[in-house]
Amino acid sequence: MMYNWKSYTLQEKQHILKLRMLSGYPAHEIPHFHDGCSGYFSITSSNYFHQKIMGSSSKRMTEFLDELFQCVSAVDFQIHAYCLLPNHYHLLVEGDRVERLRKSIGLLHGRSSYYWNGEDNTRGRKVWYRTFDRLIHTQRHFYTTLNYLHYNPVKDGYCTKMTEWPWSSVKAFVKEVGRKKAAEIWQAYPPAESHLKELLQ
Repeated sequence: MMYNWKSYTLQEKQHILKLRMLSGYPAHEIPHFHDGCSGYFSITSSNYFHQKIMGSSSKRMTEFLDELFQCVSAVDFQIHAYCLLPNHYHLLVEGDRVERLRKSIGLLHGRSSYYWNGEDNTRGRKVWYRTFDRLIHTQRHFYTTLNYLHYNPVKDGYCTKMTEWPWSSVKAFVKEVGRKKAAEIWQAYPPAESHLKELLQ
């Protein structure tokens, strides 16, 4: 079924999304709702079937993170938080017209796919699945997203403390706001699937 998305309200779009999911259609085929918007966005991208293609080496992860920073800054978006894992990454960004960032990330994914498949001798392999973006609506949503993003390496079993993970903005965040304030934010806005014990020490 084809929809003229621009003619629908956000509530109508969400209703259509719910109907698609109840009917067994994939939610990821729904177009992005926030093109043209300004504000804060949560961005997530993953390797195809969550294979650890990006994380085949620490060198590859570090190089990709540098390129990701350049990709985001090239379209005048600001990164407030980030976390790169072996098979996916999260960004919390601020900027105008998120479709520009989505296009820039798409180009980066194309380049990285070409280089990595050459390095791994796997021409034709699908490397990236899709980029998802979500508009941040409230302060609670912002800080819960930020804490979830920083907690992700612990949740996935890569480390026992958030500050142990090298491909994350958590150390910079703690340095910027102070350990006490970071702990208060953690306590006030804990991410789902986490516990309240102090993870920053």
